[in-house]
Amino acid sequence: MQAVITLPPPTLASPSRAWSLLAVLALHVLALLALAQAGRHLLKAAAPKPVEVRVVEAHKPPPPAPVQLPAHAVRVALPLPTVAPVPVPEFVSAQLVREVPVQPPPASPQALVVEPPPRVVSLAPPQPKVVSSGSLRYRVEPPVEVPRLSRRAGESGQVQLRVLFDRSGQPRQIDLVRGSGFARLDAQALEAMRQARIHPYTEDGQAIEVVALATLAYELD
Repeated sequence: MQAVITLPPPTLASPSRAWSLLAVLALHVLALLALAQAGRHLLKAAAPKPVEVRVVEAHKPPPPAPVQLPAHAVRVALPLPTVAPVPVPEFVSAQLVREVPVQPPPASPQALVVEPPPRVVSLAPPQPKVVSSGSLRYRVEPPVEVPRLSRRAGESGQVQLRVLFDRSGQPRQIDLVRGSGFARLDAQALEAMRQARIHPYTEDGQAIEVVALATLAYELD
């Protein structure tokens, strides 16, 4: 800061007045110097103090100690995992296909011919001819015999059988039509008819199957 002092023009004055003016001027100069010094102190007090910045390194943990394997340990090299290759999808360019319905040609009325379903004709086997028992000629007659237990029990009676003879004269099927009332006699009649044989029954020179009712009588002597 600079102080500008304006001096009055020199005038003719007395020496005492000149000294008084010099004293006043000196007081002003001292006052200005005091103000300048005080301003410097204020500027120094207001100036910010420098901030001290210190870089503190973070505490790092010590590195891990290497693992010491025992002397008898065996080192095995692990195979690296194989990664299967990922197939790259094939991109097929999509094409817009417009489907046009195909209309079948109109059928003419004459072309439509409805055929009837085929007829299934079942050929039933010929039924055996029913003949009387007197028309049969036995080659081997049925051995009718009263069982011993039936004789002791006094069992007797007649057994009627329905017998189907084949073309060779052998009984192919025997059915009990009417029993004697005694199981032993009925069983003996069925067994006796199984052993019977007849001469083939012919008709127009050809042997045919026949069905006849045979009656076997069981009587006590």
